[in-house]
Amino acid sequence: MTLTTLTTSDRFKELVKTNEPPVNSEATAFLASLADVQEKVANAKSKEDRTSLEQTVVQYKAVLHPMRRLPLDVLGEIFSSVVAQSVEPYETYIRDESHMTSNLGVTLFGRLGVSIPIPWILSWVCAHWRDVCLALPLLWRHVFVHFRASRHYDVSSRATLSYWNILLQRSKAVSLDVVFGQVPYRPILALLISTASRWRRLTLAIPPGNDLGLLREIHSSFQPSLQFLHIASAQNFLHPNLPTNLTGILAGATGLKEVRLSWHCADPEILGAPWSKVTSLCLFGRPWVVLQQAALVKKLVLRTRSGRQLEANGKPPITLPSVETLQIIGNNLDASFLTMLIMPKLDRLTVTTSDCLQASDLAAAFSVHVFRSLRVLDLKLEYVDNKWCRLLEGIPALEELYLRESRNICDTFLQNLLPDSQPSHGSGSAPPPFLPNLTVLELTRISRCILFNNDLMLKVIKYRSGAIQGDIDATSVSDAAQRGSGMVKLKRVRIEVLSPSFLWGGWKKFRTSLTSFCSSHDVDTELVLSWPEVPDDEIINEDHDEK
Repeated sequence: MTLTTLTTSDRFKELVKTNEPPVNSEATAFLASLADVQEKVANAKSKEDRTSLEQTVVQYKAVLHPMRRLPLDVLGEIFSSVVAQSVEPYETYIRDESHMTSNLGVTLFGRLGVSIPIPWILSWVCAHWRDVCLALPLLWRHVFVHFRASRHYDVSSRATLSYWNILLQRSKAVSLDVVFGQVPYRPILALLISTASRWRRLTLAIPPGNDLGLLREIHSSFQPSLQFLHIASAQNFLHPNLPTNLTGILAGATGLKEVRLSWHCADPEILGAPWSKVTSLCLFGRPWVVLQQAALVKKLVLRTRSGRQLEANGKPPITLPSVETLQIIGNNLDASFLTMLIMPKLDRLTVTTSDCLQASDLAAAFSVHVFRSLRVLDLKLEYVDNKWCRLLEGIPALEELYLRESRNICDTFLQNLLPDSQPSHGSGSAPPPFLPNLTVLELTRISRCILFNNDLMLKVIKYRSGAIQGDIDATSVSDAAQRGSGMVKLKRVRIEVLSPSFLWGGWKKFRTSLTSFCSSHDVDTELVLSWPEVPDDEIINEDHDEK
């Protein structure tokens, strides 16, 4: 078959207009013809001939594109991955409407306020992709009910109801991930409630005020199939007490494994969730009654508007035998309430607050409980002082230390990180190494001029990087271990300075020395330095005290 015959055949025209893949024999013929056309392009004498031939090359490449020949199962995996990335905000939905709409898909009909799920967009590309999408009900499991007010769009229209019918039909019998961004039009709500036995993950956005209408509407819809529940507030408001008719509404959700209550609920225990079976828990407000039942929780998040909500007020300690990750979020936190929580398996502790903690805030908890298993510590700590160093001595397993917005880091902390300068306790026996397993050290969001002793920090990075350093006579971490230090190599050091009004002059010297060292040694440690550009006249003199 000649080139002209190939390009003018009905079959070729059909392939150009669609995404249908050519059969093997056709692909072989097209590849041979493509080579001929490309040769003719190189030898074309007129601009018109070259333009025509180049258009033919484009058509051949489109027909032979590898995307057309992907096996259906591979294409299905790609679609599933795209959908999974697009629906992440479903599970983190709280208040950011603009963020959600931009991530969940494109907006239907301009500004009508309806976000089109990704599966619909994929199914509109071509008939082949449509067939793949319709054959994969898991792509259609995500049900996101959220409309923005618009004079152009009637949420009670029959077209809207038809949309939900089609989506539920395409999801067939698979479990559903549902988000109620608002109370929908009643026929739509009735339609969705009829599928409650298929709900796998459910997010509810509680509107401003004391309107718990959506919870009342679906109070009988919590089935054993439900594994994830997130109740979020549209604004920061407090429900002092839940109405009695909501008592035990979650009792039927016996399969719940993850519960997030991201709204100010004074008495979450009234919901009656199977707290003893939950493995991941987020509570906003007073958590004590629920925590007494949370024996299987591995990941715990406690959120509070005020540290007073976490005050134990004479309550007995609570044992959480399974907790491995604890995150505390709030204002005016007094971390001493940690003395009330006995967590023998605690692996990661993160405290996020609007104001900086002090070592004294943690002293009570660390003096009562020995967090021997703690590997990751992430704090907004005001001063890294000698008291803090003594606390860290009791966490020998610590591998990652993240300190945010610290104002000053004492010399003792940096000296203790050096193998030849371990903390002394005044006894004859050799003290245990200071943080011997530390592999990650990050100092971030620093906005003060007085930070740390640059020379000591430089020495720590050199000593713990595993590189050859003649000036301090340490060749590698393995050599140091043989000498009895027992300290592992740092894998990552990050120092992030935000935009202060001035920088201490020693910072430039520190950067230069560190850069020179890294360029002349084989350093495995990942080093990340981040700082703003500051005019020279705003830099403090090099002789400034930098401790």
